[in-house]
Formats: sequence, structure tokens, C-alpha cells
Amino acid sequence: MHKLTFLLLLISGAASAQKSVLYNEHRQLIVDTSYYIDSVTYHNLPLIEKELLPLIYNRIKYPARSKYNNVNGTVIVRILINGYNYSYDIVKTTDEDFNPSVLLCLKNLSPFFSMSSPFPQNVNLSLYVPIKFEIRLKRYQQTLNKNHMVTIEFDELAPENSISDQDIIYTPKKP
Repeated sequence: MHKLTFLLLLISGAASAQKSVLYNEHRQLIVDTSYYIDSVTYHNLPLIEKELLPLIYNRIKYPARSKYNNVNGTVIVRILINGYNYSYDIVKTTDEDFNPSVLLCLKNLSPFFSMSSPFPQNVNLSLYVPIKFEIRLKRYQQTLNKNHMVTIEFDELAPENSISDQDIIYTPKKP
């Protein structure tokens, strides 16, 4: 019984050590440690990551020009929250074409804050949110870019009923 209790305490301690997916235990943004948050914001991170981050990440759109030009990049946004009020600004960007999309998404969050803000009243929360824009190429395009040629792959573990060289009949053209 004591071993089980100790094991449960050990597991719960390890789970609580990682409080955030965005910030490390020193309250620094993991993707850029030059940005950090105060202890009050760090204490509220589980609520912020549960309520606010899905709203941002599910509403943001990849800019058409960046998508067309296969441009990847990162934007870091500072968001200030005080109950029903919030403000935001972009503190770092790798490509200016991403900024309008991010700003439009954050502007459209105002109904969320004005109706039912889950955040504590009269407490100032200030956090940094990284947004990564990444185009994932299909496997064909990845191998083409990597090898500079079309790559035809053969799977040694192909099922027995697949086409073999013996099944292919070559018929030369008649002149």
C-alpha cells in the first residue's frame, strides 16, 4: 500500500512539473526564452491554454500569398488580459505577410471576452503566444525537393497479390 501511495505521489509530482506546453518551469517561452511571464500569469496558464489557445489556433488562416509561395514562419504575439478586457500586439515575426492574419484572428476574439471571460477579474495577465505557420508538403513533393528528381520507391513487403514484373506484358509498337 505504501509503495502504491509513493508511486502515485511521484507520478502526480512529475505531471505537475510540466505546467505548460508553451512555457518552461522558469516561466520562459520555450520557443524563444527571451520572453517570459510573471508568476500570476504562470499560475493561470492551465486556464489560458484550455480556453484561449484553441480559439486562436482554430480561427487563424494561412495567408494566401504565403501559402502560394511556400513561405513558413513564426509570429509571437503578446496578449494582455484583464477580465473582460484584452489587448494584443505582435512582438516578433519572421515574415510580415503573416501579421494581418494574426491580427484579424485576435480582433475577432472580442466576443469571447465581452460575453463570458473565464479569466479572473482585476488581475492583469500578460503572456506571449507563438504561432507557427508551416506548409507540409506531400511526400512526393518532399522527395522531389530533397532528391531533385522523381523518386519511385519499391516496398519489399508488398502483398503477394500485387503486380510483379512477370505480370507486365510489353508489346512493342509496329512500325
